[in-house]
Amino acid sequence: MSHELQYLDTNSDYDWGESITLSDYNYFYVPSIPDWAYSEFDGLLYEGVQYNWAEVDYRLTVEYAAVPEPADVGIFMGLIFAGFILYKILEGKGINVKDTVCGAIKKIYNKITK
Repeated sequence: MSHELQYLDTNSDYDWGESITLSDYNYFYVPSIPDWAYSEFDGLLYEGVQYNWAEVDYRLTVEYAAVPEPADVGIFMGLIFAGFILYKILEGKGINVKDTVCGAIKKIYNKITK
């Protein structure tokens, strides 16, 4: 599938066609919305969806927070689940897990602080 620009009017009165280029990273570059567009049009029509200027400005300026990857969440949940299973197995064998873990932490603390 070829993504070619069918028509760009480089002799436009608004200089819109002259400023559209393709960057080195294969992104389609569109310049900022010209001031004349705000006064002549009610908004922007993109792929059949109408956006008013307030919404366009908001969407172009909002910074989206990073979302954790599902794999990271899966690893975290897997570690918690594995710890719970290990706890239940050791508890079933009659080992006092709480005292064993606390004793190990105390030994490490004593070695570090000496």
